Amino acid sequence: MNNIQKEQDTTVKIYREFFVHAEAEIKKQLNSLKDSKYCTNCRNCCKIRYLEFSPQELKKQGKNEFLQIFLPLGAKNENDLVDLRTNQLEAINVDKEYVLRVIENSSQDCWFYTCKYYQNGSCKKAMEKPFYCYSYPLNICNVLHKNCGFIQWQKTALSKLENEIAKDIWERIQNISKYKQEFSCSCCATCCKLACSEFSYEKLKEKAQNGDKFAKQFTSIFLPYKNEKDAYKIYGEYIDYLRETLGENEKVYFYYCPKNKNNLCTDYENRPEICKEFPTNPLMILPKSCGYKAWQEETHTATLLLHALVEIVDFYMKKLKKQIKNN
Repeated sequence: MNNIQKEQDTTVKIYREFFVHAEAEIKKQLNSLKDSKYCTNCRNCCKIRYLEFSPQELKKQGKNEFLQIFLPLGAKNENDLVDLRTNQLEAINVDKEYVLRVIENSSQDCWFYTCKYYQNGSCKKAMEKPFYCYSYPLNICNVLHKNCGFIQWQKTALSKLENEIAKDIWERIQNISKYKQEFSCSCCATCCKLACSEFSYEKLKEKAQNGDKFAKQFTSIFLPYKNEKDAYKIYGEYIDYLRETLGENEKVYFYYCPKNKNNLCTDYENRPEICKEFPTNPLMILPKSCGYKAWQEETHTATLLLHALVEIVDFYMKKLKKQIKNN
């Protein structure tokens, strides 16, 4: 295994670890906002609730406690096997609006259950309150009944994500960006002589015509090399590094700026934003000769963590907004 592959594998491993830990931390913060006072005792979660697991799957997972309390709709008793279609049709007869919302919002098959002890609007085990009752809802992104008090939990969590967590992440990203000012361009001109993109020149032109700001700036300055051999003559070691880092299946197109002479820009004052802001983040692949390489290496790990946090927070925000809107 070469050094590039080792570097790639290490980065992927670090990112996965960050993602798992970051998600656990976000969940912990959101779960801390849950308050039993939100429960309005509407009993809808007793009458009907859903899981993305069939009764057979629950048994395999050893979740017999749940099946001792909840019976899949359509089944006459806990040993009665019921198919998904029968289960969902029976659930629709109980609460059509709720069931259709659940099915629409789930990427997996959903099974619907009812509490064996729920009768005529009351619970025979109200004094005992089993775990699956007092802990409901287990997931903050669950589709809730329209009059469920825990919708307020979702609203509180969304507010925290938008006004605290997301802002904190953005500030840290900005601090990394500001730290770049401590470094300076080494005038290696690699970004001028070997600009690269995953898109061909024709595709970039098309994107520019469709309003893509980056593509518009890029095509206003850079021209494509006739072939990769010409690009390779400029800085073959960097191209090899790119190829090994991105992988053989990743197509890369190389471009050059005609305004570059002797590693300096002949129209420096009028250079576009994409040149002024380069490099935009520490996850870009920079050559060893770049003056910002040290900045990239110092902030790369922190950026991976922030990138993981952005993905997780964005996921929860989109989910919660959709659930709240539907309610």
